[in-house]
Amino acid sequence: MHQSLGEYRGKKLVSLLKEVNEEDLSDAEKAEKKNAEETYSGLLEYIKDQLGDRVEAVRFSPRLKESPCILVSDRNDPGDMLRQMMRSMNQELPDAKKILELNPVHPIITTLQDLYEKDRSGDRLKDYVQILFDLGTVMAGARPENPAEFGRRITDLLK
Repeated sequence: MHQSLGEYRGKKLVSLLKEVNEEDLSDAEKAEKKNAEETYSGLLEYIKDQLGDRVEAVRFSPRLKESPCILVSDRNDPGDMLRQMMRSMNQELPDAKKILELNPVHPIITTLQDLYEKDRSGDRLKDYVQILFDLGTVMAGARPENPAEFGRRITDLLK
């Protein structure tokens, strides 16, 4: 999104690749997010534990309507384009951890919750969390960390 274009027809434009600013949410969206965080608190913690330091946080986002998830940057992150430009000038900016935002009403999240309640120690849930992370990466326009492993997991899921 171009930085100088901040509003269109009275609507504030925000980057889909940056985390949601809590102040920009309506009261209904805040209530929906809080309810989802309470309902799925154990699952959120499990996903964060499984992904470890690959993500800064795992949280719900009311802006996702059809997608189950997306991997976004912190709203203060300068972005990948600036990071690439700095690298081309032989300067480095530290890589920032991403935030995995989830759609609390998507059927995949409900399925993960059911699996979490029934068998959280099994490999199936761990694989689903990895697929979700890789899917979020793809939805953000990037490649999964390990495309071959992502392909294997999808293939196993489709069998």
